[in-house]
Amino acid sequence: MDRLGGTENRIACRWHTGSVWSPVQNWGGWDVASIEFDERGIGHLAFVDISRSPNELYYATFDSATGQRSVPQLISAGPDTLKVDAAAMCAYRDGTVFAVWAERKGAWPGVSQLLFSTNYSPGAPADVSSFRAEASDCTNRLYWTNPASPNFSGTLICFRTDRPPEFPGDGVVLVDRLSTPGAQDSHVHVGLTNGVPCYYACFTYDAARHYSAGVHAQATPHLLTAGEVRLRPDGSIVDLSGKVVSASFPSSGCFYFQEPDRSSGLRILSGAAGSVSPGDIVSVSGVMGTRVLSGRPSERQLTAQSVAITGRRAPPAPLTMRGIAVGGEGVDPYVPGVLGGFGLNNIGLLVRLAGRVTAVSGAALYVDDGSGVVDPSGNRGVLVLAPVSPAPVAPGTLVAVSGIVEGSVPAGQVTNRRLIRVRTADDIAVF
Repeated sequence: MDRLGGTENRIACRWHTGSVWSPVQNWGGWDVASIEFDERGIGHLAFVDISRSPNELYYATFDSATGQRSVPQLISAGPDTLKVDAAAMCAYRDGTVFAVWAERKGAWPGVSQLLFSTNYSPGAPADVSSFRAEASDCTNRLYWTNPASPNFSGTLICFRTDRPPEFPGDGVVLVDRLSTPGAQDSHVHVGLTNGVPCYYACFTYDAARHYSAGVHAQATPHLLTAGEVRLRPDGSIVDLSGKVVSASFPSSGCFYFQEPDRSSGLRILSGAAGSVSPGDIVSVSGVMGTRVLSGRPSERQLTAQSVAITGRRAPPAPLTMRGIAVGGEGVDPYVPGVLGGFGLNNIGLLVRLAGRVTAVSGAALYVDDGSGVVDPSGNRGVLVLAPVSPAPVAPGTLVAVSGIVEGSVPAGQVTNRRLIRVRTADDIAVF
């Protein structure tokens, strides 16, 4: 730091970024008496603002990483100050900063007094933002964003099962760690009992352990359903267990599972697609995402990080439905539906449709059950994708087909058409 020329005795500052020196930053009428840097590169300043009268002593922080200064706070003794002659910033071992200064009071030239603020602190940092708890099987996942406050040092998270924690240390301390201002952070709370609610409180603190007011979140761990996780945003980590495999398509690197009660199903991206078969009971952990076709969202899918076969049962029976119900309506904001969707969303579910074949093209056939479905291609009926080409049926044939309701957005369309993807030739029954 140095003084610039001129009558205002202005102060200029520049700092080293680790590779280069920053441009000169003009601090205007600040006459810096002392600066103390902590281990995070935050400077604690004692200065006189010579643009104001009387010349009181002020405190502010300076972030050497961003060049940002905090709003100045008055620390000298009050309105009868004539002049602050000298000042120094000091710090205790715990990081608490304080100022020592010489101040004149009374009639000019005044009487000098040596003053100090033994416990001065800039105050607690702001609370974290976007604090949330997402429930999973015997697990809750916590997410938050640290405040940008220059005096932020870390976070402390407590939890209770009877009520929300009211203060730091109220309940069980789950997280207590140093972190970086503005960074996104998370924690996985494992070993929980399904059905027992957990109440969380997250507090931020500075180097002297001054705590923020705190923010709260709550989640109750439970067995997740495919329908529930489809409503979570892309990037959400989920754990599912007790699901039954309904189809496997190793050539596409995916398989489908569904709830034992056939209420919902989900596409799973996994290298284990060739190792599972219909009827396997699986536990899967992974990251939720959205399959995109023709530049449009087509269906929710989970990218598996782990897949475990935990049992075996009879392969699931398909859910019989009318053609107009195939696919169903979308569910805002994440679950796509089909063009002209009717009823509950069932993309990802194993279903059965009976009707007459109206057209065949390669592996594609169209099955019309009389419910009025017209495919974007102009063919009457629901598009059925056979496992072989050409499809083993002829137009006019009465068939019953079983398969997975899969996302399918044709080029130039804005949403899905109805599509049933058959697993094997046995899934096409000819009457």
